[in-house]
Amino acid sequence: RQLLHMKKKDYDQYRSLDYALYGRILGFREDAAPLRKALRANSGIPLLADPTDKKRLLTEDARALLQKDFFASSVYRLGQMQKSGRPIPDERQRPFLKV
Repeated sequence: RQLLHMKKKDYDQYRSLDYALYGRILGFREDAAPLRKALRANSGIPLLADPTDKKRLLTEDARALLQKDFFASSVYRLGQMQKSGRPIPDERQRPFLKV
């Protein structure tokens, strides 16, 4: 919590919102497009395939949580790059994986 600069009030707020304010689709097979469309249509939460979707799909609370998620990912990525010595692309810059 401290490493991510997450205050107790933030943690309590996200917890009271039931944690899952959005889902992230990291990749999909092209022939499964009907499944992806059905998931989006029937999901109780917004499903993001691209981080730029966030502004039009997410509530203010969900956008704030997504920003914390991106920050946590960046901290992890920096640690992994330090350990391996290899560059690792930021998840916001990686393209959606289509198989």
